[in-house]
Amino acid sequence: MPTDRPRPARQSFRGDAVQTQVPTDLVERLHRFARDHRVTLFSAMLAGFSALLQRYTNQHDLVVGTGVANRRLAETENLLGMVVNTLPLRLDLAGQPGLTELAGRVQETTMAADAWQDVPLDRLVDRLDVRRDPSRNPLFGVMFSFHDSRIPDLAFGGLDGRLTYRHNGSAKTDLNVVAIPAGANEITLIWEYATDLFDAETAQRMVAHYFALLDAALADPDQPVDRLPMLPETELRRVLAAAQGKEEPYPADATLAEMFGQVVARPDAVALCHRDVELTYAQLDVRANAVAAQLRKAGVGRDIAVGILLPPGVDLVVGLLGALKAGGAYVPINPQLPDERIRWMLADSGARAVVTWPALASSIQGLPVVFPDAKNAESVARESGPRSLAYVIYTSGSTGRPKGVMVEHRSVLRLVFGQDYLNFGPAQRITQALEPSFDASTFEFWAPLLHGGTLCVIDPEVVQSPVEFAAEIRRLRVTTTLLTTTLFNEVVTMIPDAFAGLDAVLFGGEAASPQRLRALLAGGSAPGRLVNYFGPTEATTCTRTPVASMLSRPLRRPCQSVRQSRTPARTCSTSPAVRSASGCRGSFMSAVPGGARGYVGRPGLTAQRFVPDPYGPPGSRLYQTGDLVRWRPDGELEFLGRVDEQVKIRGFRVEPGEVAAVLTEHPQVADATVVVTGEGIDKRLVGYVVPLAAELTAADLRDHLVDRLPAYLVPAAIVLVDALPLTTHGKVDKAALRPAARAETEVLTRPRTDTERKVAELCAALLGVAAVGVLSDFYAAGGHSLLASRLVAQVNEAFGVRVRLAEFLLRPRLADLAAAVDAATADAAADTAALDKAIDAGPVRTYQRELTDLLANLDDLSDDEIEALLSEPETGGSR
Repeated sequence: MPTDRPRPARQSFRGDAVQTQVPTDLVERLHRFARDHRVTLFSAMLAGFSALLQRYTNQHDLVVGTGVANRRLAETENLLGMVVNTLPLRLDLAGQPGLTELAGRVQETTMAADAWQDVPLDRLVDRLDVRRDPSRNPLFGVMFSFHDSRIPDLAFGGLDGRLTYRHNGSAKTDLNVVAIPAGANEITLIWEYATDLFDAETAQRMVAHYFALLDAALADPDQPVDRLPMLPETELRRVLAAAQGKEEPYPADATLAEMFGQVVARPDAVALCHRDVELTYAQLDVRANAVAAQLRKAGVGRDIAVGILLPPGVDLVVGLLGALKAGGAYVPINPQLPDERIRWMLADSGARAVVTWPALASSIQGLPVVFPDAKNAESVARESGPRSLAYVIYTSGSTGRPKGVMVEHRSVLRLVFGQDYLNFGPAQRITQALEPSFDASTFEFWAPLLHGGTLCVIDPEVVQSPVEFAAEIRRLRVTTTLLTTTLFNEVVTMIPDAFAGLDAVLFGGEAASPQRLRALLAGGSAPGRLVNYFGPTEATTCTRTPVASMLSRPLRRPCQSVRQSRTPARTCSTSPAVRSASGCRGSFMSAVPGGARGYVGRPGLTAQRFVPDPYGPPGSRLYQTGDLVRWRPDGELEFLGRVDEQVKIRGFRVEPGEVAAVLTEHPQVADATVVVTGEGIDKRLVGYVVPLAAELTAADLRDHLVDRLPAYLVPAAIVLVDALPLTTHGKVDKAALRPAARAETEVLTRPRTDTERKVAELCAALLGVAAVGVLSDFYAAGGHSLLASRLVAQVNEAFGVRVRLAEFLLRPRLADLAAAVDAATADAAADTAALDKAIDAGPVRTYQRELTDLLANLDDLSDDEIEALLSEPETGGSR
């Protein structure tokens, strides 16, 4: 159950209580309900209380304690003293019961338990052999009791007495609710709570939720209790106000191409740079017009998809803008994907043409191909509008195939206009460092290009090396960068001052590390602004923009023109009209003006995930993100996890079900499941497979996946098992699957040289294993791109060489890395020998010696120092 504070290691039993009267109208209706449905008042009230607990905990199998008088025998009826016993009641809320059905279940459970009220609770605990935990009570942590014995008249000796309730400052359980009927339509409620866990305001709010839930349940007793509203009107208004983003104007009636046309008025400004290539806005406009003209001839127009099969660079940006100018919607596709997946995405999106290079066109079948260096520069007439598709991005799907998310122009413009999380404008130099098919690249492309800034493209192999990335953002004079949280953590760890001097650093995709943030902020090298963005592809990248210095897990405030909501965490089909209460976990819902249109070719899934918004204007929708959150007492939303199995691994959105489905497509696989293990940078996928044939190996299955899935979806380990363990409900018991050792099926090849030995030692230490074979595939051994960057950095430092990360990513075996080290060492030795020979061959003038020293120490000089040396005036005519 959600608490205000973490549970202490040992209970103190300190407590307090809220005492209140159940509203008279509610008491009358409870009595009437109990009579009409032939249940006790206790059963009706406990049914409502169990429904409240279900909403707080998202559990459907609850154990609640209750006190019983334990005076069934005639011999004990008049016995003085306390003989009360406590019964544990196991309450079943499965199957979405209404109050009528639930009260009947509670009554049956209570009657069955009453037969055992003579059994002392401590004896039951001993027989069940419950593991003792000093932080909580065994069997149950919540009680609900009913004091329905008649209280005698307090009149004696001519004096009249009045009964008062005094609390003794203790709490026997986390919550202990006592209902005391005191008349025909009067019930006193004492809501006792452990003060180690709850504040008084929280307890009072719980009481209000209980009354609101009972009121709604009595009004519609057959409505499933997990769909009933539980917020009082005042709290509902407060929640809706907190969820509303500030409305700011943005060009909702324009298109991306039109907004780009406005900044082309600065034709000589640099729009794009990549490596040593720069394009002005005028040059970019001419090239994009040429591509647009060719696409229009190929039949591209409004809402027609265009595949962009290109790596990051100038040509990719030309292709994106050309597709938009032609009126179409771009579909970014990584050329490194398997050919089968590329063809499937083109077919699923309905692409009419593809922009690519001649060398990549072999994977295209039956579609017109347009090259990004097209020469026809004629402009094309506008064909798209603000509600037209701007792009389709594919994300992992649980069915075994990715799902295409369709996003309109106005959604992109909402992202980069009318916002306050960044100072947009011509002075901004923003990196394009993320995978173009990653939804956050939407910000990277259009934040600079629609405001007259400069888009600075950084090659993927440079991005994956924190050292090279830090050097590149300095060389490009970057002002703003956007990274995955995993990469952000790596850069901060390895290059603490990498972001010094930047205006802003945005990072997201996963929860931030408070330790890394504290280190960055304390080190004095933080950028001007840190933004931990949050938002799914379906909400056009960003729905929340928290300030990272909060150093916790709140989602903070919504972006401008974004509204958020929350429903109980039952299922994604919960009516959005139902709002969860403060402290309750619920499903995060986003109301974005013009959020994603839906999923390509999946109207059923679109209707399931995009539901009508009862609090928005006509036609508005809420997107059910699947994220679990809760309102904190301070009004912030706190991220708790997922309602499904979707995870983020190094920034990529992963549905383990998609990988499992592809595994079962193998003709020799009977069954398969995929689980996620590890945390943070060590998070990885592990596949468990039941083979049909004894000769099937993990290597065979890995090859099967590599041919069909992107690299980030290929499990780090594949384990062959005789059968998948099942729960009593027939589902895979993932907790019972044995842990997978990294590269457990591999025969290790021992190091053969001193270099291989040192490289293998560094790799084993990085992966946390005893040994790694030098012929092992680094990825199959449990590595990934960020660990690869660490390994290469450590190897370069250990050997005093500079092996490029790209070399290792292309040949990810330790033997190849060791060979690259040996080659770099040999090259360095040869260069040194040649230089020494030249110096020894004859007289060397002073400036030659100075030049030699300068080159030898070049890496230690700043850009300003180098510029000063190069511009130093010649003297004496000797230079």
